Amino acid sequence: MWQRFATYRVGSRLIAHHNAVDFRWAAKDVEDKTRLLAHPMFGAFVENERRFVTDNLYEDVLRQAFDLAGIDYGRADFSLVDGHPQIFEINTNPAHGSHRTIYRETFPARVETQRLSEDRLYAALSAIDMPIGAGIALDDPALRTQQVFRRLFLGLKRA
Repeated sequence: MWQRFATYRVGSRLIAHHNAVDFRWAAKDVEDKTRLLAHPMFGAFVENERRFVTDNLYEDVLRQAFDLAGIDYGRADFSLVDGHPQIFEINTNPAHGSHRTIYRETFPARVETQRLSEDRLYAALSAIDMPIGAGIALDDPALRTQQVFRRLFLGLKRA
């Protein structure tokens, strides 16, 4: 079995989000769900994910990676090598499913953990939401040219 952990960073907060397990080395969403449910370690996989999310495991190491990369929003995908996080990548524009999709496609045993991680992610995103302020004038000549074309195209109607 292969596993991939995912932790989001939103501002200063790190949110352990999920732990995908798969029969393929590129662990995404397992295709053979029946086989996974029958796996003798399935209960341990669910418990490991619960501990990962609840205790926000590996936060210190991941914070160092995000800080070194200068990234304050993204999702780190990683696995464990000899018990230590091995980071594959930090996605700065991570794909994220809707709640409807997440809860429909996850195993019932994982729903409570997924709700916790989703609630934490939503709270972190809400905390950084800023009120809309005054507009900012952009005086760069290249932008002025683009703005002229934009005004022309905004007047066109779609067929």
